[in-house]
Amino acid sequence: MSSREQANGKSPANHDRKPSLLLISHTYVVKEHAKKLPELARHFDLTCVTIRPEDLGTLYGLEGEHFGGDGVQGDFRLVALPAWGSVASVTRFFLRGLTSIIWSRTWDYVLVENEPWSFLKWQTLLACRLAGHVRHCGEFTWENVRRPGLKGAVLSLFYRATAGWSDFVIAGNRAAAEIVRRYGVAADRVKVCPQVGVDADSHRAPVASVKAALRTKWSLPAEGFVVGFAGRFVAEKGVSDLVGAVEGLPADIRGGARGLHLMMIGHGPLKEGLLKRTSDTWLHVKDAVPHHELPEFLRCLDLLILGSHPVMRDGQYWEEQFGHILIEATACGALACGSTSGAIPEVLDDPELTFSPGDVPAIQSLIERHYFDRALLERKKGQQHARLMNHYTHAAVADRCAKFLLSLPERNSDTLPSAFPCHP
Repeated sequence: MSSREQANGKSPANHDRKPSLLLISHTYVVKEHAKKLPELARHFDLTCVTIRPEDLGTLYGLEGEHFGGDGVQGDFRLVALPAWGSVASVTRFFLRGLTSIIWSRTWDYVLVENEPWSFLKWQTLLACRLAGHVRHCGEFTWENVRRPGLKGAVLSLFYRATAGWSDFVIAGNRAAAEIVRRYGVAADRVKVCPQVGVDADSHRAPVASVKAALRTKWSLPAEGFVVGFAGRFVAEKGVSDLVGAVEGLPADIRGGARGLHLMMIGHGPLKEGLLKRTSDTWLHVKDAVPHHELPEFLRCLDLLILGSHPVMRDGQYWEEQFGHILIEATACGALACGSTSGAIPEVLDDPELTFSPGDVPAIQSLIERHYFDRALLERKKGQQHARLMNHYTHAAVADRCAKFLLSLPERNSDTLPSAFPCHP
């Protein structure tokens, strides 16, 4: 066997081997997200590089949610590396030892999951290009908002560089895909696919007796109708809209053993004001829970509402990039509803379950309609759950990702591309 065949990973004995994938992301330090990895390992000889839990802290999960350690984990290898830089900003850190891993062998695919301007993304792409034995290197991005002004002009340079340096881009939503295509990434090298899905086993809907017991545990009426919210108590999540919508419903359906209740869990600046509303017996506000305890809360709900608002002020530009709580709620047996902010409509794929950001009467109508028409509620839940199983389980997400990667055409050239290529 020639040295060139060895460098390309070719030998008479490995025609049936799985293609190798190096996945790089801090996301998989969280146990719940790492459940996607065995599904990817069905398609690839998988190595996942993530960050050490002690470096990430509680930024992406509370204590006890991190994986148990690195090394071989069944059908894949998990490596935790120390970070250097500002981990709190998510995009401003490098991983020590990453370049050595990239250079250690031939990789068929290297996928780094971070935003187009992140230090980790560029550390990965530069190491891949210098290595010379990476067939395809690319990235995942959630970024779905084009920024105006000077900041937008600077960020456009990163996007244009991405078009030349990355062999492919996986975008977490349609708007993110449109941005990278606009700056020159070919359409056949862009795939819309979420980063992670949901574990349909740990997020299974409860039977009636279990649901009643969980509600009792959470100080909710076993036979009531429960609307829920989980997340940050901030204006852009539509917290005040949701409270106002329930408050505007007829008084005779709010509260009581069989009436409508609103349960909200999370943290943020609006929480103090909500906690002061002690006279509202229909309003229940509790602290955030670790991610692995979230399914228990979601199983108490009939409706989950995510009323996010776009943010375009004071130098901040954000729209909902996916709304992962929507698919978690669906898996746990609740009907997920949300605003038309960002990617929410494409996740729900049902105009009857969406409303314009800040449209309190529309939220009221949506809640009231499903409160009085339980047959409609159950029908919608069934439709939504079927969509979840087809598109948003960890297995479904891994399958979509793998199908895209394995379909990529070879690069025309292995030479290092221009850092700032010109595109029409």
